[in-house]
Amino acid sequence: MGGLARRVSYVRKKVQMGQAAVFVDAGGFAERGMYAALKNRFLLRAYAVMGYQAVNLAEADLRACGDSLLSQAQAWGVPFVTCNLKYADGRDLPYARRYVVLHPWGEGKGAVGVFGVALQDMPAIGRATQTWWRKEDPVVCAKGVVAQLRKKCDLIIALVYGQDSDAARFAKEVPGVDVVIAGVGTYNIRGPESANGSVLCVNGTQGKYIGDVTLEREPGGREWKASAGELFPLDSEVREDPQVAKIVEEYDKALREELRTRPPAP
Repeated sequence: MGGLARRVSYVRKKVQMGQAAVFVDAGGFAERGMYAALKNRFLLRAYAVMGYQAVNLAEADLRACGDSLLSQAQAWGVPFVTCNLKYADGRDLPYARRYVVLHPWGEGKGAVGVFGVALQDMPAIGRATQTWWRKEDPVVCAKGVVAQLRKKCDLIIALVYGQDSDAARFAKEVPGVDVVIAGVGTYNIRGPESANGSVLCVNGTQGKYIGDVTLEREPGGREWKASAGELFPLDSEVREDPQVAKIVEEYDKALREELRTRPPAP
């Protein structure tokens, strides 16, 4: 969790410099393992104060966090999005929207539509797969959302949880998306590239870097292009945001206490 405080500090510096910025997460943020419940609770507390404008949900996030914690995080202000994850009976998840419309240039100066889609799940290990949710066809759901957003947005961003090859195929199968940002379960890192007219960005850095992509288009034109893109290391060169750093410090303290009091394994 150490990179969280630097991540938000990096984005806020961009905004202070007068740049129109959109701050999003492609999903797969939740942890699994012995101390995952504790870490996920503090992680989502941090997300709530970091200023994210859209956070995609992956199946792994539903499995690791569950309805209760995700509902609580949404009440804190974490802006979850998903267009194809629903309850098993077909109802929408109450703590996630299909998409959000943002105005990074100011009201009346253009709009950015951001939606989330789950392509791939990391399978559960050592236990039966939970069935309280279902994943609907990502391409069909995404096409429906894009049709709605195209009527009112100048730029459409898809937050995709899946491997890079799946994300590239998604970009080809869903025309009208300007930018596809893929979060993956590997250490694969790629800069922005073109995929069927979309800008495809892949970032599987485990929080050690932040992906920074600058988009431009010709005056009066429709197509967006990546004029610059980099993976910026979140090292000691980046100042930590004190509010998020405090949450990370509280987590470290809580983890040490749990390690101290947890009974030894049989």
